[in-house]
Amino acid sequence: MTSTMLNEVFVQNKGSVGGTGGNGDFSSPAAVPEGVIALFPADGGNSIDISDGTDNKLEDQGPLQVVRGTSDGPIVTNVIHPSELTVESRAYQAPRKQVDHFSPVTVSEDHRALGFKITSWDMNDQEPFDRHTYDTHILAADSKDQIITKMINQVLNMPVSMVNNEGLPQVYAGSDQVSEVVPSSGSGSGQAVITIDGTDYPITWDTDKTTTVSNFIAANADGVWAAHGIRLVEGDDNNLELHYVNSALQNSDIGVSDGSSTSLTLNEQSSRDNVRLEAKNYGDTFVTSIFGRWNATVTTNQDFREGTGSYEQVKDMEEYVHGFQGRYQVDDGILGRQEDLPTFAQEGGTYDLITLRSPNDIDRSVNKQADPQDIILALETGVDKTHVNSFFGNQGVSL
Repeated sequence: MTSTMLNEVFVQNKGSVGGTGGNGDFSSPAAVPEGVIALFPADGGNSIDISDGTDNKLEDQGPLQVVRGTSDGPIVTNVIHPSELTVESRAYQAPRKQVDHFSPVTVSEDHRALGFKITSWDMNDQEPFDRHTYDTHILAADSKDQIITKMINQVLNMPVSMVNNEGLPQVYAGSDQVSEVVPSSGSGSGQAVITIDGTDYPITWDTDKTTTVSNFIAANADGVWAAHGIRLVEGDDNNLELHYVNSALQNSDIGVSDGSSTSLTLNEQSSRDNVRLEAKNYGDTFVTSIFGRWNATVTTNQDFREGTGSYEQVKDMEEYVHGFQGRYQVDDGILGRQEDLPTFAQEGGTYDLITLRSPNDIDRSVNKQADPQDIILALETGVDKTHVNSFFGNQGVSL
């Protein structure tokens, strides 16, 4: 089934743009395999060869169309003109959830109401139903470690019906220990191993530290969290940080072994010294405040970051575009359902994004000015982009 759309999100998850090696070897849009993106001259002919970095660049082309192969036939954009295009690129950047550190202190006398409060940032600390208070019975005999354990249990033992109140920020809680795995920064290839509490997780060197760490997080974050209660985070200088939300684990439960040409170093970043509060959902922002008569501090260790090119984002973009432009193509009794529309982002995948933006010439009855046409190419982070960078190089693309 061939479809033509003004705005489109094309997900590349097989091979390279333009065919194997980017060599423009497809005779027609129908010949483009599922999961592959290719560029075709608008007046017909084979797909465009983007492998010649000297003479063959975007600005050398005449009118063209972008094609993505699917199992039901190609999806084809309308005709675009390279001279009118604005090209933007955004390399994959992992999203981050907000993380606060709460540092309790020991007390000289027993207190029944010492603790902290989590309030929805969006409500500006004004709505009483969008906050929750965790008050703890702290004894003068309690060590700092015992206080931390009590406060973690306050959060973990909260009834689900209370924790999941609409509007109330939901958080993970744990003692804050951090191990940092530092891959070597040189080039090379090979597979090393990170061992977490007796379980081996291969980490494959892929181009550079950034890609290596990003790919390891994408492949293992859910499994490591479910098995060990550890959050995987891309830290400073693109190193891998392991945050222990599970207070039963210690830094000594982590180990590394090097691969053939991949060197890993394990650093202990911090000891068990804080209560760590992490938003359960991306985009949930909150304020953590102290109450009671004690001198304790709260710091935001990690701000929320939307990131670029996550599976969830790319899938949302596909659904958004298809929901407006493709719903009438769905075989449904009325208008079709959004969940029936095809999306191609693969769960756990990460993508670099290229946006091809051009004006469109739809003649509206009241106003001829129309929104620009956006064609977004979502290219898997593991796909070779040598030819893509060359083809779009004069537009500043470097992925």
